Amino acid sequence: MNLYLQLLIDIIRYLRWKFAAMLTLMFLVGVTEGLSVILLLPLFSQIGISYSAGSGLAGDLLHQALSAIGGSFGLSSMLVIIVGVAALQAVFFIALHWWMTSTSRSYKRHRQSQLFRAYHVCSVGIRIAKKGRRTDERDCQ
Repeated sequence: MNLYLQLLIDIIRYLRWKFAAMLTLMFLVGVTEGLSVILLLPLFSQIGISYSAGSGLAGDLLHQALSAIGGSFGLSSMLVIIVGVAALQAVFFIALHWWMTSTSRSYKRHRQSQLFRAYHVCSVGIRIAKKGRRTDERDCQ
């Protein structure tokens, strides 16, 4: 567990503010995905598939939000709202995964260059030691 924690700390140090921005994007992707699914409930009720209107806190909030926006919506306006939310969710999803891929490649490049530098320093130190010159062993640890 300690190694995972060290890796997480190293990633947060490398990413800095980007880590918080990615978490925010992940949150937005989840919220818009849930919202697009929840918005299907009023659409289903308009086409004849009923659900219980008092289906808890989420259903009550949805009905209050829809009535605050403009009362009852027609079938076409509900479809436009659902498609808009789904499109927004798709944009967030694509941006998040593009950014995560780019960032993971950058982090991998950074760690590989650190490893190569450490290997190069140690191999040069070993060659110098074989020739009889003094070397600092602390660089290779």
